[in-house]
This record gives sequence, C-alpha cells and structure tokens, in this order.
Amino acid sequence: MVDLKREKRIKQEIAEFDKELKDAVLKKDKQREEKLRKRKPQMDKMRLKASSGRFKVFMVTWVPFIVLYYLMAELVGGYYAPVAFSPLPIPYIVSDDGSLALLWWYFISSLSFNTMFGKVLGTVP
Repeated sequence: MVDLKREKRIKQEIAEFDKELKDAVLKKDKQREEKLRKRKPQMDKMRLKASSGRFKVFMVTWVPFIVLYYLMAELVGGYYAPVAFSPLPIPYIVSDDGSLALLWWYFISSLSFNTMFGKVLGTVP
C-alpha cells in the first residue's frame, strides 16, 4: 500500500533541502536562499505526498476498528464495562479489583497491534 523505498527517498531529499535552506539563511547567502525558496512549493508538495500515503492506510484501518469498538461497547454493556483483568496495577487505568474497562483495553490493544498490522500491510519498515 505504501512504497517505503520511495517514501524514504522523498524524506531524505526533503531533509537535504531543509538543511541547504537553513545553511543559506545562516550564512546570509541571499542568492542561494532565493533560489531555494523558489523550490519550496515543490518540496511542500513532496512533503504532502510522503505523508498522504500513510494517512490513507490509517483511514482504511481506522474506520473498521472504530466500528468494531462501538459494536463491542454495545455487546459488553458500555465503554467502561470491565472486559479484561490486568496482572499489573496501572494507576488510573486498572481499577482496584484489577479489571480493565473496554475503553482502556481498546487503547492498549491498538498500541500493541498497530506495529504488527503495519508490518503486515507494508506500511512500517
């Protein structure tokens, strides 16, 4: 879904451009700075292209998860219904009896599985 090699190349090119522009500003090289400023709109478009690929993947995966979350909330009795028990006492997240509400379980699970899904979908190197 996302061409990681292309994205890496674009990010490297943008970083080099930013470094050159910063260098020109610091050295007060007006001629070089003006030449680079003319290329800035092109670099901004490249920046947008680099981030839009990952955003599309995020939107494609986010919508089904939100639907699943709302369906689960209806089935278990609400967002704060206990759905799991934690062996670790996590302040403000795990209740005194060790139960974990759906809201926090979903948050922890999404963080845990995000990298795995990214690798499967080819969005994470």
